[in-house]
Amino acid sequence: MFSAKAAVNEKCKRKNVKTAQLTLAFYIPIAYISDMKNLILISFLVPAMAMAQSKDDYEKAMNRFKQYYNQQNSKKIVGLFSPEAQQFVEDAFGKKKVEELINKYGKILSFKYIGVTKEDGVAIFRTEFEKQTFTTGFILEEGNKFGTFRFNTTSDEIEAMLRNSG
Repeated sequence: MFSAKAAVNEKCKRKNVKTAQLTLAFYIPIAYISDMKNLILISFLVPAMAMAQSKDDYEKAMNRFKQYYNQQNSKKIVGLFSPEAQQFVEDAFGKKKVEELINKYGKILSFKYIGVTKEDGVAIFRTEFEKQTFTTGFILEEGNKFGTFRFNTTSDEIEAMLRNSG
């Protein structure tokens, strides 16, 4: 079985380079870290680079979803997803399914950005429909396309986020 960690460690051993495990669950070769300042700087920069999406990106994506959902435009909704995800969501957001969702919950009236879960990096919104209000969540991938979308989601962490959002 191929192990990225083992491959990086082997390559670094041959070149006499130290490695450091970062919190993003991958290994980065670090050439001769002589003091903790460099390590601290790296540990602050890497997570910041990983969180490329901003609150504005999430809100724009949610606004496009709201627009297409309220128009019952299932093709446009599916187009909001990454190419890899589109094959899996065609059933979940097909024409008939969107009609069922509109009948059950009504149109989206408004949404409020709550934050991003620490557990799995899902952007959470308090979403108000005509007939019910609940939390919706998604992960954005390259090009601000949905990688995952949770129409109605909750967890202990999400409940805590809602309580803290006021």
